[in-house]
Amino acid sequence: MKGMRIGIGKGRGLDRILESLNQVGIETPTAFRERRRLVVTEPRFGLVLVLARQRDLPRLLREEHVDLVIGSNVWFLEEQVPALTCIRTLGFGECRLSLLTQRGGPLREIRTICTRFGNIARRFAPGVDVFELNGCNEIALSLGFADAVVDVVETGQTLREMHLEETRILAKLQHSVWGRNKDGGCLDLVDLIYPESHEQECRGRRRETEWSSSEPT
Repeated sequence: MKGMRIGIGKGRGLDRILESLNQVGIETPTAFRERRRLVVTEPRFGLVLVLARQRDLPRLLREEHVDLVIGSNVWFLEEQVPALTCIRTLGFGECRLSLLTQRGGPLREIRTICTRFGNIARRFAPGVDVFELNGCNEIALSLGFADAVVDVVETGQTLREMHLEETRILAKLQHSVWGRNKDGGCLDLVDLIYPESHEQECRGRRRETEWSSSEPT
């Protein structure tokens, strides 16, 4: 376990992750909790904690810069790397990835989608032009250069304020623990932080890499 590197996603759910580490005695220094230091070695177990952008986590894990990742499953859904596997779902950080439009209407009328999640958009709507932006994709609808947006929805408050319609739910999202298929040595650490009796095991690993394509309720 000593020297094992854990990649932790910034943003939504970070405080909950750090709290779960502290509960089992994995200390997170103040500078790390305040995002002033991005790489620290905690003293009790000798684990290396790495704070990174959510979208960088699959690459860091795939290229073996970290041994384990705790974060949102959305970028693993985007990348769909066969060598990576969901070890455990955590039941927090829940939100959804949705197709957003200004007026609703038939999907066949959508010609251009603006999104950060280009691979997901292309799989959902093959043949549709995908315009990738890393910022506020909703401006594409206001400026008229896209017919729809694929983005993360949490409460839906922003959609209501911008008069947007959630046309399709493409994926249910939550925080998960991810590892490499070939590495079995991480399981003891995962069981320490998130024991199966307390958290949800990722049964049926395709569940984390599929979208629902369902109507919002």
